[in-house]
Amino acid sequence: VEENRLTTGFFSLGMDSLDLVRIRNRIGVILGYEVSTTLLLDHPNVAAAADFLDKERGTGKYKHFDICSSIWDSMAEKDIMFILDKFVKFYTLPQYQTKFEEALHKSGGASNKMYAEFIKPIRNEVEGPILLSNEVISEAGSTSIIKARQEFGEWLGTNGNDYPRVRKKHSEVLGLLRLNAEM
Repeated sequence: VEENRLTTGFFSLGMDSLDLVRIRNRIGVILGYEVSTTLLLDHPNVAAAADFLDKERGTGKYKHFDICSSIWDSMAEKDIMFILDKFVKFYTLPQYQTKFEEALHKSGGASNKMYAEFIKPIRNEVEGPILLSNEVISEAGSTSIIKARQEFGEWLGTNGNDYPRVRKKHSEVLGLLRLNAEM
């Protein structure tokens, strides 16, 4: 549709109800979820439908610019769960559990913060390649890994109630790391 015709009704553009069903189905495929069967009847032109979808998804003029967007905001729950599952698989390996025991002993049962510093290289060794291969970070440097970890913590703080499976899996990761606080 040309820009000057965005407010022209679908039927005025020569479309019929079958065309509207096809468009609705295509929109659903693009968005990754099923949209209302009456979407294009409730919003009778391209501009109105696009505005509604922007509002529903919090994009376009409805995007909250005060919230710092991170890679985690654009990821599907299944992708985040995939990454956390990989963390769990590695952290349950005996060699990593032994390293955590040694770090706990070296830190003398010190505060969570000091222990977290002791295990940072271990975490980077495991999490760096996983985050890199899943395109969460573009380089496996310590700074990138730590930034991704912090952004995930912020994302989880904001969205954790909406994603109980992610929150539970994250708690499992923290348990394997022997940490009581957020990543």
